[in-house]
Amino acid sequence: MRFTNPLNFFKPKNLSAEDVDKQLVLGLLKKRWPNLKQFKYFPKFLSRQEKIILASAALVFLATFGWLGFNLYERHLKISPDFGGEYIEGMVGAPQYINPIYASLNSVDASLSRLVYASLFRRAADGRLVNDLVAEEEISADGKTYTFELTNKAHFATGDSVTVDDVVFTFNTIKEAQYRSPLRVNFQGVNIEKVDDNKLRFVLDEPYAPFKELLTFGILPQSLWQDISPAGMPLAELNLKPIGSGPYQFGSLIKDKNGNIKSYTLIVNPKYHLNEPYLEKITVRFYVTEEEAIEALNNGKVDGLSYLPWNLQSNIAAANSLNLHPLALPQYTAAFFNLNLPDDRLSKVKFRQALSLATDKSLLNKEIFNDQATLLTGPILPNNPAYIANEKNQAYNPDEAKKILNELGWLPGAADAEGKIWLTKNNTVLSLTISTPNVAELVAAGQNLQNQWEKIGLKTNLEILDSTELAGVIQARSFSILLNNVAVGLDADPFPLWHSSQATGEGYNLSGYKNSQADKLLGQARTESDSNKRYALYGEFQKLIADDYPAIFLFSQPYVYPQNKSLKGFGAKIVASPEDRFWDVLNWHVKEDRKLNF
Repeated sequence: MRFTNPLNFFKPKNLSAEDVDKQLVLGLLKKRWPNLKQFKYFPKFLSRQEKIILASAALVFLATFGWLGFNLYERHLKISPDFGGEYIEGMVGAPQYINPIYASLNSVDASLSRLVYASLFRRAADGRLVNDLVAEEEISADGKTYTFELTNKAHFATGDSVTVDDVVFTFNTIKEAQYRSPLRVNFQGVNIEKVDDNKLRFVLDEPYAPFKELLTFGILPQSLWQDISPAGMPLAELNLKPIGSGPYQFGSLIKDKNGNIKSYTLIVNPKYHLNEPYLEKITVRFYVTEEEAIEALNNGKVDGLSYLPWNLQSNIAAANSLNLHPLALPQYTAAFFNLNLPDDRLSKVKFRQALSLATDKSLLNKEIFNDQATLLTGPILPNNPAYIANEKNQAYNPDEAKKILNELGWLPGAADAEGKIWLTKNNTVLSLTISTPNVAELVAAGQNLQNQWEKIGLKTNLEILDSTELAGVIQARSFSILLNNVAVGLDADPFPLWHSSQATGEGYNLSGYKNSQADKLLGQARTESDSNKRYALYGEFQKLIADDYPAIFLFSQPYVYPQNKSLKGFGAKIVASPEDRFWDVLNWHVKEDRKLNF
């Protein structure tokens, strides 16, 4: 008897036995989709052509998916600064007077004051002067009267409004001799008047084109200071726990067992009239030396330093984790000749010219600043619109220098005990002393000049002074050659440094330079409101300086401000003084908010 496969009973006539077996297996499966273990056998069922097609399709899919993701990130993921976090900065020194009346005497005080106090005007990140407490202004046609209307949005941290009375009080305190404010010299011949509750007026004896540049000092609350005597002001607790109307207010301070302030914390002032800062706190830690501060930065104890000296930049352990902001600082370094000494050498223009020709400024720049400083030819910086180049003061020609000195009677003498030959005249060795403060870059520059000048036979001594000694030497004008830094501000006005009226006492005309034509040009320029005419006058002044050689203008070095890359938003490029690095602090942040935005 012939048996028939029972499955054949259900088998459609157009299906093979193999197809029927597959249907049976599929009918027994609970899930029709292969599991992960089964997928590994998938390539075995594909032909080579099918594999190529599938791989190509996968690449197209991944590329499309990646492009869509990148497009979404670039166009629709908005990253913006967020409130919170802390920035810790290391400074050398300690706070004493966080008070705009005295703060300019100490870089630590000046820096903290910039954060605590608002002023009539402030600077933008690009150095432009912009309104702070001033809402509206009016300047008279003769340039002698400045009328300002204050904003009604400003408040001190106590909640009290900033008023015209507060501005008048602060200004009069600066001008009052008993308070001994270093700002007093800026406002001789200037008076202030209260017009009404919202307006005040400055009246100048003579027009002064850059007058507004002087109005960046902080404003004190009259109600807290008016009953404190001039003798008591430096002793007041408010100097260390200040009340201002700036973006930050006093939070706390920490002292060691000897009473030295080691740490100082500022917190956001919720009453601030401009945009609220993003940083919740700013803490400053204080160190005795730059080396200690750099070590703290290397160890992560601080996020930045107020200043990184050029000679210590190699001490930074992980420079790639920092932003080394090179800020243009309007100051320069020069060797100032004392023209008022009873000395028949420095009083001669040709003698001063010889020393200038014997000075290789490029070598100074290379050996001290790795060619990062700006070399100078005169008293106005190259980035100033009033600048004109003076190639004569830039020239380096030691052979010509020796020739001029020989013509003046200084001839090579006999070798000394060390075998050195010095220039002599009437059996007197040509010898001069360079005096300089104990600042690393200046000491290095002084040693460099000493080596250069001795190569032409000028015996050169280097006198290094501490801050107290320096002040006394300048006051008495008891130096022959003073190698020093001078701040010139963002405005071009060189009057304080070169007008004959500033040549003695507390004046800043260090060389004692006196030239009636220069005085006339400087006087006219500071009263000229037309910028182009003013710059032309300064151009003529620079030509006089080039001919008279009252100083050797050496270099202007950038101000290096290191910050950890975790801090974002720093935008300053130029500062009038180091504390101005905080002008754009409202933009600094360590936290960010990410949101999809369609």
